[in-house]
Amino acid sequence: MSFTDIKTKSQGFTIVELLIVVVVIAILAAITIVSYTGITNRANAAGAQETASNVQKKVETYAADSTAGNYTKAINDLTAAGNSWTLPSNTLTTSNPTASNGSNTVQYRICGRANSGTSPVAAPTTIGGISVPTGYIIAYWDYAASTPGVNTSGVTGGQVSGSVTVGSTVYNIGCVAATATGA
Repeated sequence: MSFTDIKTKSQGFTIVELLIVVVVIAILAAITIVSYTGITNRANAAGAQETASNVQKKVETYAADSTAGNYTKAINDLTAAGNSWTLPSNTLTTSNPTASNGSNTVQYRICGRANSGTSPVAAPTTIGGISVPTGYIIAYWDYAASTPGVNTSGVTGGQVSGSVTVGSTVYNIGCVAATATGA
């Protein structure tokens, strides 16, 4: 018996079989990544909406319980410790919310009118121009929108647009981002 007569059968996978396995794994990975992104965006959107709703409740509590009796222009009023309306200091931002701010950061925009002027009085464009707060808008980043961006719909209180008439003077309402001190 010689060793040259022994036939061995080699076993293994062909290149085509290996390529098919790699393609199937790549397809499954792509499906998983797309699903994960959608789930993450929906979770972040729900978190941002919940944060906006919580801030809205605190703003309404401030207006009802504080000695001011109306909506505040100062973020510091809402983050001061020891009040029923106190919010965590990292919840509010003075700039537009972005995806990088996180789902627990919103912008508080105060709306109001000027105190004097010739009718019709122009809407205030700065925080200092608002002398009589009439409402607010809570802006948050909407991760789940078809085009993600800042959302202000549905999270408002009081009068945020239009005008009010005091005596014979018409005052237009304007909304601006609240500042830390309200000035």
